Amino acid sequence: MKIPNWDKRSIFTSNLLNPAFCGEVIRKTIVQYCKDSGKEGLPFSLAFFILPIILHKQTRNLLPKTKRTKLHEWLTNNEELKLIIVPRIKYLTPYTRESLLFLYGHGIIEFNTEGEIVPVITRSKKFHKDYTEEIGDIFNNAGKLGTWINTFPSEKITYTFFGIKP
Repeated sequence: MKIPNWDKRSIFTSNLLNPAFCGEVIRKTIVQYCKDSGKEGLPFSLAFFILPIILHKQTRNLLPKTKRTKLHEWLTNNEELKLIIVPRIKYLTPYTRESLLFLYGHGIIEFNTEGEIVPVITRSKKFHKDYTEEIGDIFNNAGKLGTWINTFPSEKITYTFFGIKP
């Protein structure tokens, strides 16, 4: 899928899927992942799970309350997620790429020799002092997802659990 030019995007798409907002969601996840795992960066391929899980309220609300819940348990308890996340990953892939390019272009992330996404800026100013409760929920859960991604099996197994051929 190709992303429409800005003048062709709907207001909804421009607001929800703009690269600054999506980039901040991705950045928060990466920072928390690195903090909890002690690793330098997030594997590039795992970044494509962030927006499909976090931006969709019902999926976000299904995130486990504890990192002890394993990915396969979560998917077994929520079988319908495999059916809806995979098309969402495909749809949001160009927006994830656009957001990563935005972050990279602004010096917020970089890529190491292993192809991992490394946060350069680990703290951000408040995105907006008056953001809504839902935006706060999105940012909060982005951090939780970063903690939980740390417990995922290998990238290949993670993709297989979702029914995606790596």
